Amino acid sequence: LKPREGSNFGGVFLMPIMHTSFAHLGFNFVPVCITGFYLLSRGFKSLFALVVVWIGGGFLLWCVGAPGEHSGLDLINLTMLSFVGTSAIINKNIKEIFITVLCIVFMLILVVTATSELSGVTWDSLLLGGLIGSGIAFLVKKISTLRQK
Repeated sequence: LKPREGSNFGGVFLMPIMHTSFAHLGFNFVPVCITGFYLLSRGFKSLFALVVVWIGGGFLLWCVGAPGEHSGLDLINLTMLSFVGTSAIINKNIKEIFITVLCIVFMLILVVTATSELSGVTWDSLLLGGLIGSGIAFLVKKISTLRQK
């Protein structure tokens, strides 16, 4: 994905499945699988949300991302992780807190051991993913609170 380049708009859809190296793929694969399977176990709404994040997040990154090339599941990874983590804190859910901590520890280990391999990772997609996931978690909590009234 190359932000704001019309000829590269297809990257919005393809970016998450392309990685710059095996280290980059490894950085994303385990946390995405853990949080992805957990979210899918919560039902169809979570699957729909994943599709919205994939396309919507890619579009946002295309609009506001730093110049250069962006690739990988970083945006989706951090969106799902921050959604589960923020939801866990809001709802005081021990299972979700454990899943979040497990993924964060795995990612930190990879960052420490593979920093040279991850030098091309664009950190703005990580930040954008974190903001999107937390925002969705607060929105979901607000909607569920309104429905209970």
